[in-house]
Amino acid sequence: MTPEEFYERWRNTTLNERQSYQAHFMDVCRLVGYDLPGGTGTDARGQTFTFEYSLKKDSGGQGYADVFLAGHFAIEYKAPGKYKDLREAYQQLQQYREKLDNPPLLVVTDIDTWVIHTNFQNTEKREYPFRHEELLHNPRVREYLEALFFAPERLHPRRNTEEVTRDAAAAFKLIADNMREWHARADHIAGFLTRLVFCLFAEDVLLLPVFPATGEGIFSQIVEQTRTQPA
Repeated sequence: MTPEEFYERWRNTTLNERQSYQAHFMDVCRLVGYDLPGGTGTDARGQTFTFEYSLKKDSGGQGYADVFLAGHFAIEYKAPGKYKDLREAYQQLQQYREKLDNPPLLVVTDIDTWVIHTNFQNTEKREYPFRHEELLHNPRVREYLEALFFAPERLHPRRNTEEVTRDAAAAFKLIADNMREWHARADHIAGFLTRLVFCLFAEDVLLLPVFPATGEGIFSQIVEQTRTQPA
């Protein structure tokens, strides 16, 4: 299946999640040239590869991973066009990942929008978002989809938590040093940095709302939109 054929088959679909996700995923397999899930529930190498993989959530309830390929990914689908639900879908996968032996990639999609979340141990988390129509003009998107099946390590963030912590500490030191140059009081600097850390945390754990236009955290959007307007 070509990217053009795939795009035409699934653009503007009006099917709901249950009506669409298995047929859509099988077309993804055809697009990248990976054998479809079969009656054995495994792929050609004997790895678990199935729909509706049954498991217990971390909270204790019954759960089902929409698509699971052991050692590669778990995918959670949502109804097309429900981008705001993708953050909830990711939280849902978070409750599954331990029971799935922590696949390196956790994927959420509503067909129109995809987000691949890395889940490599002891690394900085990275996201690879893309839109359905990008298949037509962005070769990297095809590479992302191929990596899901054939080489998840291609999407490795290449940074461990120690490196991330060191970079974050350096960034906060730079902010503090700049504020000292502006003759800010030490307690004001400490208070500002504390609020900044809290906002970053609150955005990551979804305590802050999503910016409707992009689906990104509203704190990040405020920073981006006002960075050249200090007032």
